Amino acid sequence: MNLVDFDKLPKVEEIQDVPLEDPLKVFKVCQEMEVVCERENGIGLSAVQVGIPWKLFIIKSDGSCPFIEKGKYGYFANTNYKATDNKLIVSLEGCLSIRSQDGQLRFFQVERHNKVQITGQRLFFDNDLFFEDIDLEISAAEQGVVFQHEADHHSAVLISEIGKEVYIW
Repeated sequence: MNLVDFDKLPKVEEIQDVPLEDPLKVFKVCQEMEVVCERENGIGLSAVQVGIPWKLFIIKSDGSCPFIEKGKYGYFANTNYKATDNKLIVSLEGCLSIRSQDGQLRFFQVERHNKVQITGQRLFFDNDLFFEDIDLEISAAEQGVVFQHEADHHSAVLISEIGKEVYIW
């Protein structure tokens, strides 16, 4: 599994809900996505970035996220987010799908919500694999920006469209 070229990302009309009837199949996709995310030194990856038109993403916890163990990945399907306060923050973001001609990450300043409500499903393992419904509030300081960034991929929204590019020397 590899990242697809920027111009080959699935279009918004092609992106579908994750089929929840086969958690093992989804788990295998998530594990393959982990390999790509680790190889690319990422902290999150959407299935659309590897050419799979599903509303699925993974996030690696930095320890600030209250529901993913530090250093582990959380798997999220069919998620949406909405702001839970009016405060916006400015985030500096890169995206594994947006690179310069020499392969370097490009960075963008993006306005994000400080707090969001995340709804959808989480793939969970507790003696068996299953999807559990989630309805969680998360702040920007708790990796809420990463959740917003990855969920935006499901709507074919890229930081290059909503942010201002900045050059880091």
